[in-house]
Amino acid sequence: PGLPNNVQCMVLRLYPLLCQTNKRLYGRICESLGMYVSHPNVELKIMAASTICDLAKADLIRDVTDVIGWLQSFLTDSESMIVYYAILSLHYLVVTDEMDYKVVLKVLNKNVIKLDGKVETFFELNDLVIEALVIFLGTGGSDIDEDEKQEEQTSVSASTEISVATLCRLAISEPFLAQSISNCSDSSRKFHILSEIHSSLSKYSAGCLGIDEEMIRNYKPDMNTRYEDLKLIVREGFEVYTSLGENLSGTGLKKLSTKLTMFEQQALVSSLWIQGSKVSTSSTRKKSTTRTTSKAKLVKVLPKFNEIYSRFKCNPSWSTASAAMSCFRDADISSHDDLCEVLLEELMDDLTETSSEPLFDALMIHNWVSGMSKLWEVDADMDIKELLQSLLENTEENSGIGYIALAAFALSLPSDMTNEIDISSNFLQSAQEERKFESDSHASIALSLITIKHIQCTSFGSVSKSVIFFESVLNRCVKSGNSCFEAFHGLAIIAQALSTSSSAMKRDDLLAETRHILSILVKGLADCLGSHTECIHKFAVAINEGKELDVNSLSEVTKSKGPIKVKNQRALISICLSLSLAIPAFLKCNQSYLNILHSVALKLPWGGKGLLLSSTYRLGRISGSFDESDERELKSLCLSALTDVKSELICDDAIFFLAEVAQDVGIEVFKTWSEKLLQNNENNFSRSSRVYAILATIKSVGTIPSLFGGDGLFSNNAQLRPSIAGDVESVIDVVNKLSEIADNEEEDCDARDAASIALGILSSMRHSSFDESKSLVNAQIPVSNHNSLVSSLISMPQAREGTITEFLVNNMTASTSEMSQSNRGIYNSLSCLQSLSLPSVFANFFDLVLRKDNIDKNDICELKSVCLESLISQLSIERRPAAERRDYVRVPSVVANLPPTSFFSQIGQNSVLFMGSVHIMIPQWITKTVEELVPALLITCSERCKTQRKNDCMVSLLESINTLFNSQASMTFKGQMSLSPATTRFLQTAIVDFYPSLSDMMQYLPNQEFNATCVQYFKCISQVPFEITEKIFSFQGSYHENFTRLKLVAFLHHQNYVGSTSKQLIRSCLWVAQQQPDSNQPDKYIRVIMELAIACASLATEEIKSLIESIFEILLVNGFTSHCLELLSVLAAIWSGSAGSERKIFSCTDGEILRKAFHLRLEEASSQLTATSRSLDCIDFIFNRAMQIFRTNEGASSKYLEYMKDIILCSSNQKAPDLHHALFVASVCDANVYD
Repeated sequence: PGLPNNVQCMVLRLYPLLCQTNKRLYGRICESLGMYVSHPNVELKIMAASTICDLAKADLIRDVTDVIGWLQSFLTDSESMIVYYAILSLHYLVVTDEMDYKVVLKVLNKNVIKLDGKVETFFELNDLVIEALVIFLGTGGSDIDEDEKQEEQTSVSASTEISVATLCRLAISEPFLAQSISNCSDSSRKFHILSEIHSSLSKYSAGCLGIDEEMIRNYKPDMNTRYEDLKLIVREGFEVYTSLGENLSGTGLKKLSTKLTMFEQQALVSSLWIQGSKVSTSSTRKKSTTRTTSKAKLVKVLPKFNEIYSRFKCNPSWSTASAAMSCFRDADISSHDDLCEVLLEELMDDLTETSSEPLFDALMIHNWVSGMSKLWEVDADMDIKELLQSLLENTEENSGIGYIALAAFALSLPSDMTNEIDISSNFLQSAQEERKFESDSHASIALSLITIKHIQCTSFGSVSKSVIFFESVLNRCVKSGNSCFEAFHGLAIIAQALSTSSSAMKRDDLLAETRHILSILVKGLADCLGSHTECIHKFAVAINEGKELDVNSLSEVTKSKGPIKVKNQRALISICLSLSLAIPAFLKCNQSYLNILHSVALKLPWGGKGLLLSSTYRLGRISGSFDESDERELKSLCLSALTDVKSELICDDAIFFLAEVAQDVGIEVFKTWSEKLLQNNENNFSRSSRVYAILATIKSVGTIPSLFGGDGLFSNNAQLRPSIAGDVESVIDVVNKLSEIADNEEEDCDARDAASIALGILSSMRHSSFDESKSLVNAQIPVSNHNSLVSSLISMPQAREGTITEFLVNNMTASTSEMSQSNRGIYNSLSCLQSLSLPSVFANFFDLVLRKDNIDKNDICELKSVCLESLISQLSIERRPAAERRDYVRVPSVVANLPPTSFFSQIGQNSVLFMGSVHIMIPQWITKTVEELVPALLITCSERCKTQRKNDCMVSLLESINTLFNSQASMTFKGQMSLSPATTRFLQTAIVDFYPSLSDMMQYLPNQEFNATCVQYFKCISQVPFEITEKIFSFQGSYHENFTRLKLVAFLHHQNYVGSTSKQLIRSCLWVAQQQPDSNQPDKYIRVIMELAIACASLATEEIKSLIESIFEILLVNGFTSHCLELLSVLAAIWSGSAGSERKIFSCTDGEILRKAFHLRLEEASSQLTATSRSLDCIDFIFNRAMQIFRTNEGASSKYLEYMKDIILCSSNQKAPDLHHALFVASVCDANVYD
């Protein structure tokens, strides 16, 4: 009592800790507390009350009678803090079953407040007391008799009913409504109490809350039930959390909402969701029939091959030949000889002289690919090798266009015809090395096509060689003052192919190669401009280096007045067309590159930029960079160019860009201008304008992959747009206009050529699938935007009217503004819905969110987190329609297939959660998907280990795979599905094949993290049959592989792995004994030696003897520089039995402790080794080898001579002469060893 008050307060607060550590002090603590219960000092009295509360919380009160009198006196105290602790103490006593809830409720009714369901008197109390009462009232959920539980809780006790009623009325009382809390000065305090109310309510079951299934099924808006109160509580709670910008995760409101929505699902089952978006089966069938009928009508009006071929026969030229080539797959030629005669003789001869226009060249290259695909399709029984030989012979005769034909033929072959593809590739490579090509243009076309085929076959060895060749071509053109469109085009389609190959984008070297190609193209753009060249050159350098940029980085260009000046118009068309084809690569590397390029393109003059804008706009729309306002602005830009009478080239390619924008803003305006331009009126429109108008007209009804603009990849065929299926008249009109232009001899040559080629493209569309996924590249773009999120939210299915589920879905839909720290509507709603069986529409929303960039924003990270948790929850639901399950299974497969850079950019801090949930995803993937994605995930995690030196994702992935292996037999976790034998076998093989990559991580990860990764990997290996793992036990790999193998052998030996033998363990010891000490990382050998030594404790006597003798033989050969003595020291310590319980030291992670234990074993090793050797009856062998080592290692250090001296002294009682000789040798080697 004589101590200062603050010291007494501190001592009182330490009582619970003292009681936990020494329960015998309980009596003295109670005696001491009794002195403070009625203490005149309020602070000390509060400390006593809080101490009793802590004792009750920790269940340290032996007898309630020790404190009940004190607590009753506290309840009537005038100090609110003391009452607060008293009520909480009673709460904890009920929780620990020391007191009955009903009894405490009566005590509170008598001493604090009358609890009868009314809440008016509550607000006369202090906020602290209200909080304590609310917490206590949440304990009533356990107040249900066992008899009532057996009767399925058909009745609820009066105390529970009063508690729930009080909490409900308190939650919807005026002080705790959203508006009141927002306007309150102490809003944080009110918010805290409201959170406790939600938490207390969430502890009650649905029956205790006063709702049942019939109440939900028969719900009507005018019903006055507890269900209505609970809905109001949830709505008001959400409004409070939203207005304050608070996160709902882990709160009582989330638990309460989840409990109520789950009960709604249980009551309503499938009727919970109103599937308004679904159409009836008859409606679907009708729609399908209508589309099929429309397609048949369209095919009839499209030009046939015979018409195109007849035009060629009447007017042989490169354009008519190219047109026939484009639709050649529709040729009705059944004879192989006739086919070769038409294709390789007639058409090829007229294609030797081509147009000098880049636009026509691009179309012709694509037409070659389309035409050559007919060759191997015409006769299933023909010998491909003979056909290839005829192509090779033709190529020798016509070295110009023949090489292109050969390359196009190889590109059309299936990827499994590797032999034929290799023959074609080798022939073309030899021709290039021996300079047999007539020109660089022909070489560029042929090599680019064969390189694309290699990429499709996931063979990337030729990519770098081709890029180097194209660079050399461009350098020669710069020196001669020319431009080579074909080289730029080749680079562009290679970049496009790389960016759409998931295998390529997982390799850093190919990703860097793609950026390098893009930098060459941007540099080419800078070189053909007359201004801002230096600024765009910097953009090219930034792309090559992979730097992050924004539009403001090129403000000098994007904010300049007027269009950029151009030095070479043809070069501009070449580069814009090439950039157009490479846009998917810009987007794959970095979306900011696409935005910058689009801004630069807007500043270019018409006459090339329309081609580029078509691609940047379309992929910008897909990726979310542009919205409806951009559409309107760009439409206005096109129309202003078309009506600008001051320009010499009045519209040029603006009409082509208008055809792209018209797909979104309406086709009527485009049709009006198209009709004007297709008229032969050279006074108002340039020649090139009419060419672009012809191509734009084709683009309005179908796709032109050779010019891209979002129209599919280069190797795809042209397709009719699904939107044109019902507009047969428009197609007929287009065909008639183009035929008129193509057959009119008075027409301009360029217009006739363009019309001929356009008719060929239209004819090739007779094979259209009307599948929009083939005409757009949506599936290739792994990004999303806010507008896409809004669209997916608006399309969310409706839930049953009047349910809490309906409120949560509507709350998500209403949150369509840009998410921010203060707007958490989507996040909070989804966190409450994630436990339900959600319709498949939610899968699309999860996909959009998970593949959204901007992970640096906390709100997006949180939204990604709850979407990923929800996705995993949906995958874990066992009973679900197959169609819905497929949608949810698709989303993680798309994410898993992202390249490492994109994966971590888009998934961000949720990567560990994703990897840790793989055991739920894999059983739901088909075997083919598993074969593709599991190696991809292992590569992704490896990249994180190498580049960021973090093992968290790798450890989570390996833990997840190990969980999958362990649970297959017992089916232990929720949502578990059995794996097929093929999938299981592949997983086991994939884990074993990953061993070299794991070993390489030793150079990147710190020791502790590498060891943790190894442990998880070894656990997976222990689940794999020995016939699969056998190949990794051979010491024939790299140093890192062998070192990791030591750890693996020791681990598996401890796990009693079926394939782990003593022979493997001994082989491991002998390998490490021959290694030289690593001065850089001494700890790693210490650890592995100790792990091996512990594993060797179980060896048989003869095996121990053999191992000791073998190590001494190695020591005799290698001397003291190897790890023989260290290994012997620890082995002797283990075998001698002196280690005992100290084995725990060997398993520790602290390097300093390991070193101390290691040196301790070195000091004791000689006597322990001698004792062990004597018991094994190999003491004479040890002595003789020790003498030989003395004689042959005169340069040994004193430390090792001391070691050998001890062995000799301990071993040579019967060998005195030899001992004297040993001492003499020792004194010669190091005079300081002995006195």
